[in-house]
Amino acid sequence: MSHFRLVASGDGINFAEDRSYPSMFGQGELESYGIEDCRVAQIGETYYLTFTKVSEHGVGVGLRSTTDWRNILQHGMILPPHNKDCAIFGEQIGGKYYALHRPAARPSAATTSGSPNRPTSCIGAAPLSGAQPAWPVGQRPCRGRGRPIRTPAGWLEIYHGANGEHRYCLGALLLDLQQPWKVLARSRDPIMERLPTTSAPASSQTSSSPMATWWTATP
Repeated sequence: MSHFRLVASGDGINFAEDRSYPSMFGQGELESYGIEDCRVAQIGETYYLTFTKVSEHGVGVGLRSTTDWRNILQHGMILPPHNKDCAIFGEQIGGKYYALHRPAARPSAATTSGSPNRPTSCIGAAPLSGAQPAWPVGQRPCRGRGRPIRTPAGWLEIYHGANGEHRYCLGALLLDLQQPWKVLARSRDPIMERLPTTSAPASSQTSSSPMATWWTATP
């Protein structure tokens, strides 16, 4: 069953698990099929983990938090089914905590939600609006990948999506620092996309990594 384990790396390439830290498993009826697709945001000294809760009732967004990765607090479901791909911004914006997420009702666009209280609740929602991609995602889901990164020009978000022909790619968004639902810019071309297995470089085909035969970065 899908669950979470803590791994660490000193170089960003080689990862190892410290078994002294507890694994995290699904708990209760709303996590009866497991937990998956975790994103982590650090706010102050606290790490907030948003993830997909899976059960016979559908998939929704759950949240847990920790300051030491040993004592984990449960905050329940913060976005009901059907919803997933939730990533919390790492600081308050205009006195509110914001998150990107993907409701099923908006299958081709990510959405922002804001709460004035704490990162453990979401109130209201607004679809992202602004610059459109040069490579279409059509009616396939557009999903945020991780916590938005603050830059002087705006919030940088890496996202992934596909079009009707199943062209599956990674792209980049730049969101307004004060109005995070507003898209200032979007990558003209995919920054990474799947290659046909027949055209993968020979070095990739012999790689021990199964991903190496599928992905290439676009300069």
